[in-house]
Amino acid sequence: MLSTIGMLLAFAGQAFATPVSSEGPHTSPCDIRLLARSSEGSPAGPLAAETDTAPARVAAGSSEGTFERALASNWVLGEQEARHGTPLHWEVWVPPLASAIVLGVVGLATDPPRDARWVGQNGFDDGIRDGLNAGSSSGRDSATVASHAFFGALGAALLADRALARDTYPLARSLGSDLTWFLSNGIATQVAKVSAGRQRPFVEPCEVNPDYISDCETGRDGNASFFSGHASFAATLAGLLCSRHRDLLTWDGIWCIGGIGGAAATGLLRITADEHWATDVIAGWSVGAALGFLLPTYVWPAYEAAHGPPVPATSLTFHLRAISPVASHVLTGLRYEIRF
Repeated sequence: MLSTIGMLLAFAGQAFATPVSSEGPHTSPCDIRLLARSSEGSPAGPLAAETDTAPARVAAGSSEGTFERALASNWVLGEQEARHGTPLHWEVWVPPLASAIVLGVVGLATDPPRDARWVGQNGFDDGIRDGLNAGSSSGRDSATVASHAFFGALGAALLADRALARDTYPLARSLGSDLTWFLSNGIATQVAKVSAGRQRPFVEPCEVNPDYISDCETGRDGNASFFSGHASFAATLAGLLCSRHRDLLTWDGIWCIGGIGGAAATGLLRITADEHWATDVIAGWSVGAALGFLLPTYVWPAYEAAHGPPVPATSLTFHLRAISPVASHVLTGLRYEIRF
């Protein structure tokens, strides 16, 4: 199973990388290619531009008697396709679809054990539980509902962030990448729960008091404590938010700080609800942070390539306004007008 997950993530990284043709920059039907000539009549180099409706980036350079402007690149055109509604390549959705299929197979083919494999306790878990456990059945049920609410709020925040940044980062590629890591966390969580078979903390109290929580009859799910799915999924969402908002000393960092706070609250509320031990929550946070932040941001460079870096500060946005031929005894070529 672990090798399957590794192959899946490797495939995700390759699928998200924007291909670069060895034959030169990619062109689309809206490109205008011009050939200018210097006073000596030698080719000055290609000029690729987009129409007036789509801005592009400009990188200018010069040499003896010639000029060359690279006004379009494969990555920029790929971004423009995503931004202006041109259908995306189907490869964008292969990784999340493959992740969903693997998660569905794992979920259907596996169940927590009927009899718990791990029932031992320790002083650390007992101490945290005594300090955070709600004192009543209604308090534990309220904590369960609140953990669901924080988890849902994190998901809504991630969607809002991706929608607000769609002019900088292609929305479909962002959602496809985020969904892949989110579903990969689901695979890891399910495998861990089934393998560990740890008894949840509420099981023994429920045997004495059937009203200890509102749903004491959980069946095999009572042996699926390690690790906390709520904690791991919440940390994954927070990590994906932080991957875009790493400057915590600016207003932009509020997205990351809020995500971390939401993930922390979700995990602590699972302990208050007596659904998980502290070590379940800590392990869930760790796995979620790895799949939501460390792997996408640092281990898989293709993640950054898939989302596309923001427009560099040195870039220029232009519109091609007019173009006309020029012929004289010193120069033969084209005159063009560009509005910056």
